[in-house]
Amino acid sequence: LSNLPENAVLQITYVGMKQQEILVGDKTNIDIVMIEETIGLEEVVAIGYGTQKKITLTGAIASTEGNEIIKSKSPNVLNSLIGKLPGVIINSRSGEPGRDNPTFLIRGRSTTGSSNPLIIVDGVQRDDLGLINPSDIENITVLKDASAAIYGARSANGVVLVTTKKGREGVPVFNFTYNQGLSQPTRNIKMADAYTYAKVYNETEIADGRDPRYTDEELKKFRDGNDPNYPNTDWFNFITKTFTPQQRANLSASGASKRLNYYFSIGELTQNGHFNYGITKIKQYNVRSNVEVQVSEIFKVGLNISGRLNNNKFPSGNTDDFYSHIYLYPPTESPYWPGTKHLKPLRDSENIINRVSGNSGYNNQDNKKIETTLNYSLYIPWVKGLSIDGSVNWDGSSNFQKIFNLPTYVYYKDDTTGELFEARSGRQSNQATLGETYSQFTRFTINSRINYEHSFGDHNINALVGSEQMDEKYNFLYAYRSDFPSTALSILDAGSNDKNHQSNSGNATEFSRLNFFGRLTYDFKSRYLAQLILRYDGSPNFPEKKRWGAFPGISVGWRISEEPFLRNLNFLDNLKLRASYGKMGNDNVSAFQYLMAYKYGNNYVLDNKDVTGLVQSGSPNPNITWENAETSNIGFESVMWQGLLNIELDIFKTKRSNILTKRSAIVPSYTGLILPDENCN
Repeated sequence: LSNLPENAVLQITYVGMKQQEILVGDKTNIDIVMIEETIGLEEVVAIGYGTQKKITLTGAIASTEGNEIIKSKSPNVLNSLIGKLPGVIINSRSGEPGRDNPTFLIRGRSTTGSSNPLIIVDGVQRDDLGLINPSDIENITVLKDASAAIYGARSANGVVLVTTKKGREGVPVFNFTYNQGLSQPTRNIKMADAYTYAKVYNETEIADGRDPRYTDEELKKFRDGNDPNYPNTDWFNFITKTFTPQQRANLSASGASKRLNYYFSIGELTQNGHFNYGITKIKQYNVRSNVEVQVSEIFKVGLNISGRLNNNKFPSGNTDDFYSHIYLYPPTESPYWPGTKHLKPLRDSENIINRVSGNSGYNNQDNKKIETTLNYSLYIPWVKGLSIDGSVNWDGSSNFQKIFNLPTYVYYKDDTTGELFEARSGRQSNQATLGETYSQFTRFTINSRINYEHSFGDHNINALVGSEQMDEKYNFLYAYRSDFPSTALSILDAGSNDKNHQSNSGNATEFSRLNFFGRLTYDFKSRYLAQLILRYDGSPNFPEKKRWGAFPGISVGWRISEEPFLRNLNFLDNLKLRASYGKMGNDNVSAFQYLMAYKYGNNYVLDNKDVTGLVQSGSPNPNITWENAETSNIGFESVMWQGLLNIELDIFKTKRSNILTKRSAIVPSYTGLILPDENCN
């Protein structure tokens, strides 16, 4: 370019990048490095059955990107969210490998029943958020106020929206990651040493008017620690590992063109147990395929398939029971008889090594899960801004659990001869027992939506109406046998043939839900914002006349930073006030409590024959209906200095009414009655 003035400025802009201005002067070559825009005002976030620019949001919504989640190497995704989502409370009560599923609350607990939020993955209700491969997550969004009303009956505790990855246009991208880590307990119990324990024990005995249990000479031996007959055992450190190894590997391939978008991944997670001598082993395999095809200019179709396989092995006992033994074992005892590797009988004539190892058997758990989504989008060419989209989803899972309890042995000392002899311990049965559980769950969901977008002048509207149908089925089977003559075969047929040493049970449930929903969004110059939501839900948990519930939501916003009187404040990128009110529902109780229900049981003998009995299983409540949650929210957002300073403040109030719970009144057991859930204020 020629004839440029001396003060000519070159301005460079690009979507998603910061605008740059460079004084040209006498330069003939100019190198420019584009810098990614950090304030994220044009960022698009999920809002339930759709997306919306973050800049025009009127609800209390928090989100985090998948790149932030994978920075934490926790095996459970929920633990990786700690501190990343305002208003989200995550409490991990156990770090045990394979059982570290924390509680997840949005803005605390406001009901007596379940406070778990609704989990939506790629637009569909799904469970086990913590077990998703973190490398597959694009972003996670949390709806905390009236914005959650779009999910009606299931939204009273908030909604979590998970979006998995797709390909990005360009050359195919292959990514392999491997992480080797170590986990350790965060709160170690400090145990008393043998000398302190024995000394305090003596003080307690004397205070109660009894003779001391240990002599001064014995106290000295405990303190010196030189006599194997006077051990000093820290049971927590003895049985618990200082570090537990874990590893995760993931391989993915992704890419996109004008017609095809794809993302494939496969992952593996391995964890070892945290007990010395233990048999715990956790294995998880994940696979995912997200494919989207632009069939024509107006029609797009996609198929998402994900699968997960869990193979977990634990000791046959209960971990809480293990720790009760650890904390109650006196430090004056040792796991082995002095000078031997023979297990001593300790509390309950048992030994903790038997409990955590395979000596007492095992608890194997195999879980298989598949989730499928066929989605489509059709743009109506003769009506600008009109489109139809929806999805057909089928999810299935199966769980198989096998608990094989073995008789365990310790060594006792003969009081007369002082010799050690092996005999049964005091906890397990004399012969092996086997219990097997198999369950199967399927969920079929179909939804369809009509969308309309239109702009006229400075006015922008976006309308959505849709419906969703969901059907669930669950089957459960349990079988048990005891008195195995041999521990070599852990199969049911190898157990006792005596009917008194066998049992089996099973049940099945079905559940369906139908709903209709709509949303209308309006903005003027992206300055004045408003949104209306309405959901009409039907639940089989309530009687016909109380089955349907309407759940509205309304929110407004004002971007003060777009007003002319603030435009000269160059440091201010965004300043927004917003307010919302919504009514959400909760029907998370057992179904059919409004009916007089019966169950099989209490068999009778009639005419020398065993006849199946039928008994009343509970008292009906014909008035049971929705639990309601009314939420009001006022929020303030500010972004300054190109995102260097972000401020977000929310004040909210949640009021629960018609809370579903059981009365605390005690019903005599001889009545055989079980109280139903009621709507208590």
